[in-house]
Amino acid sequence: MEGYWRSDAERTLSSFRQAQGVSEKQKELFENNFFGKLYMHIECERFTAVMEGWHEITEYERVTSSDEVVVIKFNSEIEGEVVRKAVIEGACYSLAVNEGQFKEYFCPITKREFLEARASVR
Repeated sequence: MEGYWRSDAERTLSSFRQAQGVSEKQKELFENNFFGKLYMHIECERFTAVMEGWHEITEYERVTSSDEVVVIKFNSEIEGEVVRKAVIEGACYSLAVNEGQFKEYFCPITKREFLEARASVR
């Protein structure tokens, strides 16, 4: 999981469009260029998230891991203690969104792409 990642809008929207119980408000929000803007740099004990003028560095603890799944725990100012499960799907990974309603996909990018996104934050 260590490396550089970007939200994959196409795969995420495909998952969203198959979701059950989607509200009109969700459709309006998520189908208007919401996904594909989040960049991640994952290291051994922390991750850096970057998106449109914002970035955050978060330390995490690995709870469990296998070839298919990595579970981490971290503290969020907004959500408190968070446990997240990343499912490896080919070269990418997915995270459950809205309590499993659909998945957000992240696929590998280059270090340069990540650094360019981060430079736009400053």
